[in-house]
Amino acid sequence: MQGKKFQEPKIKFQKIKRISKNELARNAFASTYPHKMLHSLNGARQKESRMASRNYTVIYQPAEEGGYYAHIPALELTTEGETLSEAKLMARDAIENTLACLKDLNLPIPEEAESEKIEVAP
Repeated sequence: MQGKKFQEPKIKFQKIKRISKNELARNAFASTYPHKMLHSLNGARQKESRMASRNYTVIYQPAEEGGYYAHIPALELTTEGETLSEAKLMARDAIENTLACLKDLNLPIPEEAESEKIEVAP
């Protein structure tokens, strides 16, 4: 049986770019919150500021199924951890990554609103 010789297909391999955790988080933020990006892009852009130390209020709440929720109201973020200490680490990580994403996208960094505890009689 004479026929065409078998030719191996030519395959082109592309190098895969490795990305850091922060870059992965930035990409996730951009795809998760496009409405925030559009709103901010249409508004006045804040001048780039140095990444000075910032403080944000974090509210820890026990989850019904176990663990803790960590709410960061100023950044509209919620994360969670199996323990309170893990929830604190997750909150710090979420804040740092969100601020890095906002800075990279030239979006304004939200300021912490003033808050206080008010005691009332039951």
